[in-house]
Amino acid sequence: MNLPKKLFDDILSHHVISGVGEGEKCLLCGQFDHAVLLCADFVSAGKLKRGLEALGKTCQIVTSSREGKDGEDKNLLPYVSAISAYLSGTLNYVIFLPYSAMIKFDLDIFLNPFKFEEGKDYLLDQVAEKLVAFGYERQSLVAESGQFALRGDILDIFPTSAEKPVRIEFFGDTIEKISIFDAKSMKNEEKISYFSLFPNILPFGQDNIFTLGGVNIVDEPKRVQDEIELLLSSYKVTSTFDKSNYVSAEHLFEKADYIFDNRGGGYENDSIGK
Repeated sequence: MNLPKKLFDDILSHHVISGVGEGEKCLLCGQFDHAVLLCADFVSAGKLKRGLEALGKTCQIVTSSREGKDGEDKNLLPYVSAISAYLSGTLNYVIFLPYSAMIKFDLDIFLNPFKFEEGKDYLLDQVAEKLVAFGYERQSLVAESGQFALRGDILDIFPTSAEKPVRIEFFGDTIEKISIFDAKSMKNEEKISYFSLFPNILPFGQDNIFTLGGVNIVDEPKRVQDEIELLLSSYKVTSTFDKSNYVSAEHLFEKADYIFDNRGGGYENDSIGK
């Protein structure tokens, strides 16, 4: 990678990528184990995703937006799933597009998952109530993420952040066995000792993607800012628009900790990345 050392150091310290090719962007982002990325459009996000996956990283692009105040809006499931997977450590990178990055959410509900551990005692009635409060739907059998089923002393849950459901077998009030199983065959595949369940809803709050921890990386900040302003101006004319559901462009950039000087290609704020 033929990049001047100063440019490389600036990118890694300020966490802003601009003016370099897609391959260089992927290599620079790949310096981090976990990061939240913000891209201007799906094409740029897709190139970053493919490049990072070629480096052995796990990535997910989030494009969901919301129009109302319904925390159980099914359109938000990819958003909820991505945050859950990122916080649980199963995703190295979450790549957000501007609208997704602007959605406010309550981070506390993600930082306090429902933990199941082998050998610990739980009251099944209270567990079922907690699952419903977390936005999970009770079914006779689990078939897709966001569902749970309680059959006697067996509790099946299909976590939002997982590819396969989990079976918890109780002996009285005590968890005797936890297994990952196949939803079609219903057969247990792998025994585990514990797992953390993240919510299936996205309540409003004061946080946004830059509060998720890890490294925050912004790709082509001028293009991102232009896209945010364009989206806000066009979306304001719709009858369902509620400004309180979104963070402003200024607040988004403040949370990202950077101000990019487009005139000189430098930085107006040396506190970036601190």
